[in-house]
Amino acid sequence: MPNKLLSILLALIYISGLKAQPLPIQDEQWQWNHPLVAVEDIPADQTAVYDITGKTLTVGPWIAGKTDVRLVLRQSLPVQEGSVRGRFRTDDLYPREGNIWITYKKGNRTLTETNYWFGQSQRWQSFCFPVLPPPPGCDRIELSFGFHMKTPGRLQLRDLTFGSPIDMDPSKAKKPKLQRKAIPTDIPSGQKVRLAQNGNSWWLVDAQGKPFFSMGCAMYGNSHSPRESWSTLSTMAFNTIANGSNLEQWMAFNEEQRRDAAPTVFQFYRVNTEVGRKYDCLVDRDGLHPGETEKPEADVGGFNHAFPDPFDPRWEEDARQQVRRVAQQFRDKPYFMAWMAANERSHWNLYRYVWSPGCAREFDRYLRQRYSSIRQLNQAWGTQYTSFEQIQEERPEPLVIRGAKYEDFNNFSRVILRTFNQKILRIIHEEDPGRLVFTNRFMIHEVRGVFDNLDLYKGFDGIAVNIYPSNNQWGLNQGERQYLQLMHTLTGLPLMICEWSVPAIDSHLYDNPERLDWSYPQVMKTQQQRALQSACVLTDLCNMPYVVGAHWFTWGDFNGTRQSNRGLFSSEGTPWSQVQEALDEVNRAVSRASSAK
Repeated sequence: MPNKLLSILLALIYISGLKAQPLPIQDEQWQWNHPLVAVEDIPADQTAVYDITGKTLTVGPWIAGKTDVRLVLRQSLPVQEGSVRGRFRTDDLYPREGNIWITYKKGNRTLTETNYWFGQSQRWQSFCFPVLPPPPGCDRIELSFGFHMKTPGRLQLRDLTFGSPIDMDPSKAKKPKLQRKAIPTDIPSGQKVRLAQNGNSWWLVDAQGKPFFSMGCAMYGNSHSPRESWSTLSTMAFNTIANGSNLEQWMAFNEEQRRDAAPTVFQFYRVNTEVGRKYDCLVDRDGLHPGETEKPEADVGGFNHAFPDPFDPRWEEDARQQVRRVAQQFRDKPYFMAWMAANERSHWNLYRYVWSPGCAREFDRYLRQRYSSIRQLNQAWGTQYTSFEQIQEERPEPLVIRGAKYEDFNNFSRVILRTFNQKILRIIHEEDPGRLVFTNRFMIHEVRGVFDNLDLYKGFDGIAVNIYPSNNQWGLNQGERQYLQLMHTLTGLPLMICEWSVPAIDSHLYDNPERLDWSYPQVMKTQQQRALQSACVLTDLCNMPYVVGAHWFTWGDFNGTRQSNRGLFSSEGTPWSQVQEALDEVNRAVSRASSAK
């Protein structure tokens, strides 16, 4: 049956009241999003694999290639709001490693797409992901499953259906209760913020020995002075200033508060490591940073999540200058909470990004130490290089995640990470001894690249994570919970949630299909739903005993080159009162919990 006719039929059945219409599992209904090609010694049909056995669709493993792989359903979904449901289980996958994409098309052009992640389960579990109201102009909705990064694992699916929208009626929601307990007691005073543990429960502790949970807000979109902003922050029981703040202005405010014996607000500093500063960042063989598809005319900007080349002395000097300047300002300030080592440095396929000048020189030294001769390397790699210099000239790239060649590249990428972590920790400890240092703020969608290397971060005091919930259920979903739990389990360290928020479509910042922001996939319908979901997510985070803070992103909405409803206020400064009241309620409950004996 032609796709268009089948879509119309599905829509008619759906409208008539049938809640779920089966989606086909048959082999002829699925295809890869791009033709597979042979890579090195791997035949095309083995670079990525899917299998249909009975009523079960298995996607994976994906071991060779360069771009992501998606198994696409040839049949379009009805062009209307709804949901994709079914059952899943995983084999050798991390939480949130298996993906589902719902892509909204106008002809062959993608208007936008939503991307959701599966949890981790060895047993069959139900799933339900929303199909949002199609943006204006959408005439086709595409469904696909797959992976962002190559993986030896498998995602299995069955009982796929298109059905009714997810019921997110606030009147039916079961709001979670705050259950944060085990507050440490009898902690002596000190000069700086510390971490304390009572059983499996972690807390931050201020200079007076009082445990607290860091409830922060980023200041982007805020044109008010600290004094003017404080009335809102204190009313909502925020105790921490997050990103986008002026350090000096807030320090001056805090000093005034101290002189008046009034409450201060905690500050921290995120060491900046962007592409475009005066040092090299990691690049692949083509000189591209992670996420770039073509070389920009200037490196300023680009995809600004690349790690700096830790072997470039200019990076080390730049980082030290940043840290020294801030440390000198805040050396004896009890309200300076902690350092963040970097922001969202990309762990995506790091083994490909070894060709920046400093890394390339070290990689050459690494290979020469590992192999006594180029002949020995060729035997291991199955290559025919005439010299180590030829490797540097040709800058090969492993596209298969197995074998000696891949292992050498991957192991050296760990040398890069280890070197970055060791150097940034040494710099901060030398310039500001005794202060807490949290990791690079991880992006939650980078899964295998993070978890495979998380052992390299155990020297830090805590793990920093930016998480934007999928909002396909009230509170955090299974994959999000599992992800955060695994980060703690693998490191034994507490977590700081450095960015999180919830958007809603009735803000009208998602009306223009030509300018849909990356936050569109997480939208709720109304500010009422947004407020309740914000309270549910924050309560879930606070109930995790290893989470020590959660910072809202951000003060004001973005309504310029980017349009997104992430703020406490609209871009014009109008308060989103329902969201503010919801956060206020949870923040105050957490404050009371930290004071309970």
